[in-house]
Amino acid sequence: MAWRRCLAGAGAASASLSGAAYYYRPDPSGELLDKRRSMSPNDRCDDATEAEPILLRGARSAVMTPVAVLSRAVLFGLNNTRLVKDERHARLVDLVRDRPEGEPLLTVANHASTLDDPAVMAVLLPWDIVVRPKLMRWSICSQEICFETKAIASFFGAGKVLPIERGGGLDQKLLLNFSRKLAAGGWCHIFPEGKTVQTGTIGGRSPPASRDLGRLKWGVGRMIAHAPRTPQVVPFFHTGMQNLVAEDPATKDVLPRQPQFFNNITVRVGDAIEVADLLAQHEDEHGPLWKYSAAVAQGGADDECKWASCSAADKKLYSAITRRVEAALHALEAEARLELGDAYPTVPSVVASGDYLVLLGEQ
Repeated sequence: MAWRRCLAGAGAASASLSGAAYYYRPDPSGELLDKRRSMSPNDRCDDATEAEPILLRGARSAVMTPVAVLSRAVLFGLNNTRLVKDERHARLVDLVRDRPEGEPLLTVANHASTLDDPAVMAVLLPWDIVVRPKLMRWSICSQEICFETKAIASFFGAGKVLPIERGGGLDQKLLLNFSRKLAAGGWCHIFPEGKTVQTGTIGGRSPPASRDLGRLKWGVGRMIAHAPRTPQVVPFFHTGMQNLVAEDPATKDVLPRQPQFFNNITVRVGDAIEVADLLAQHEDEHGPLWKYSAAVAQGGADDECKWASCSAADKKLYSAITRRVEAALHALEAEARLELGDAYPTVPSVVASGDYLVLLGEQ
């Protein structure tokens, strides 16, 4: 009988945590976050200043801890993964674990596969951090992938993932909702390429647009520019993830029979990216920048209106900040290329060999 009581208790706990994940799931449209907050429970905890209910904290642990354990098992057990543990990595660990109260942290990285987050995140940090959801990052994922159904939205929401509209532009409210986590002193992570790029180099935009606008999307620049407290911005760069989850080079769809194991993967952290001079120069020339707030109620419609429009001077600032991020990621890429030499991975090996055509049934 004791085992039945244990099973019943476990079932009740599981149901409670699942219910909490569903109840507090992010709304992919963003409407509940802004216009109907007082009427809906779904996104009450998306207000970055609110303390999370205990059941939601439990749901986060139930999702994020097993995912972290599985990710580390895959990358360390089924692949040859090497994390460069130097003073830059130690500095990032300190920022995640012990940065001053209210100090925001923004990490940026290249995006080589659909498993970069959570897999790379799980190996980037020590155990005492990855099993504590409170310390882990907030991230974003496109509506059509991570928020297609309420069940999927519940899972990713419990994993501290918020929706973003792919191609929605700089002025979308979903990016403002994500930025509020930064304003509250949280850790946010973003892939500024805006998509997976499996060429071994920083992508996002292709020529000629990349020459004029840069390779990265400007959303990261906007988040930094209008943060009420300038975040610590830390880049990291990884190699080999494109071989773990390879994509069709034509359609960008994940190939059949993925993931592929026994790959060489490296992860390295860079120095913090300085942007204070860019912000100061802009304010000297154009006056103070407006700042978004952590709480929706504080900023209200005023935040939304300001976020929905930006001047040419503001866009120039976003571009300059994003170029700094791009340069930092390029520097880490160059460092990895120098260290790995001919072993540096570019396109997925299954694509380079042509074997992906067999997987697609075209040969």
